[in-house]
Amino acid sequence: MKIYLDNIIFSLQTAGGISVYWHEMIKRLLTTSQNVSFIEQETAKLNIFRKQLHIPSELVHPDRSWPRPLVRYLAPSAILSPLTIFHSSYYRTHADPRVINIITAYDFIYERYRSGLPRLVHHTQKERAVRHADGIICISDSTKRDLLHHFPHTPESKIKTIHLSAAAEYKRINVPGDIAPEFSELLDRKVILYVGDRSGYKNFVIALETVHHCKDATLVAVGGRSFANDELTHINKLLNGRFQHYATLDNTKLNQLYNLAFCLLYPSSYEGFGIPALEAMQAGCPVVAANCSSLPEVCGSAGIMVAEISVECFVENIGRLTNPLFREDIVHRGLQQAERFSWDHTFDETMEFYRHIHANKCSLVP
Repeated sequence: MKIYLDNIIFSLQTAGGISVYWHEMIKRLLTTSQNVSFIEQETAKLNIFRKQLHIPSELVHPDRSWPRPLVRYLAPSAILSPLTIFHSSYYRTHADPRVINIITAYDFIYERYRSGLPRLVHHTQKERAVRHADGIICISDSTKRDLLHHFPHTPESKIKTIHLSAAAEYKRINVPGDIAPEFSELLDRKVILYVGDRSGYKNFVIALETVHHCKDATLVAVGGRSFANDELTHINKLLNGRFQHYATLDNTKLNQLYNLAFCLLYPSSYEGFGIPALEAMQAGCPVVAANCSSLPEVCGSAGIMVAEISVECFVENIGRLTNPLFREDIVHRGLQQAERFSWDHTFDETMEFYRHIHANKCSLVP
């Protein structure tokens, strides 16, 4: 079984959740005896996670050298043998009908929250990929439901949910002994952690207002763009020095924040999966999250799931963690829930799906 992986995501972002997923799959695939090759642009090597991969140069085939905004929407030019598995990291399919096309569906953010040309272009590419795919991996049952809602004629027989996971670096550590000096000022604070960007549906403003009402807490935000001066003025007015932002942190340092935090506040209205919630549970950090999209699927009974996305509800549920017995129970359940996920399991399920779709295609191709 020949496998051809399309590394287009490494050219589309310098970091991000999809890059993490693709990196974890490639890292494991390279340790097997599978016959595998890769297609990528030269710009892929600028990606943080691509830099961590040692792919033999003879396994890498160049993608079109055209501008990235154009290449991302075009089928690869490589000529592949019949029954080769072509798995794209971001909604591309091979034009040869004898090739086995696999795609991964992550979320439907563009369909829910974008409008105009960006929504039209993205949705059209996704619709074409879904239509031409022989197999579709959805990263959650929530994403699968969304896919069938937007593309109702898609046969369920070619869809499989394969959950993502969190890196092994997320784990319980000794506090304060294993906390870096740069975080020492946070040790005496009640830290409410916010991880991710600040797109509208992520509800960062609600997180801000929530911590405003938790007078003894400090909001620590990780990720996202730098704050504009007017944003910082508003934040300082609300929190008056009870705020810290880290634009980028590696896994080890983010794990330290999970370990010292009072909780992770995850007010997002929509996620395809929700890796930060899993990272937090794996590190022993309680999760207070919106009870919607994929988050109940990831958190199970271990998260404090808030039915209404409002400041009042989040403040109330964060307050429940002041009960030591309740907090201990939430942490314990979170650690147990996190054990249900692993990148090894994700990889094994993906390889099994390849074999299943490959066998189906072999029975149809003369």
